[in-house]
Amino acid sequence: MPASTGSPIKTQVKKFLPLPPSVLPLPEGPGGYRLQRAGERGYVVISGFVQAAFVVTGEGVVLVDAPPALDGKIQAAIASVTDQQVTHLIYTHSHADHVGAVTKFPGPRRIAHEEARAAAGQPRRPGPPAARPGHRRAAHRADDRR
Repeated sequence: MPASTGSPIKTQVKKFLPLPPSVLPLPEGPGGYRLQRAGERGYVVISGFVQAAFVVTGEGVVLVDAPPALDGKIQAAIASVTDQQVTHLIYTHSHADHVGAVTKFPGPRRIAHEEARAAAGQPRRPGPPAARPGHRRAAHRADDRR
């Protein structure tokens, strides 16, 4: 091991060029989120780098993921386009950063792959009542018996 010279470690600061305006994040609205249209009846709620999606159907709202960072913002975004309730909640997977706010939506049918259901079931991320086996990237309705 080399002997210490007692000199302080010098930190090199790198300078970067500024980002062009076309790649800067889009501004969020006064509610702290941005609502972006995704097709005829679909929407994406975005705050920072966190997002969730929902589709307004004739029977209610289908919500995909409920990140805790969007709690309150998802509800406001849905209320801004419809007065319908969330009837279905789809888990993309069981990580708390995707489903940590599912308890804020009481009553919807929860849909997940069996692996997401097995990993869920904790107070902050309750799982759906049942799930079917299937391809790892496929979601199945919990009550689908076909």
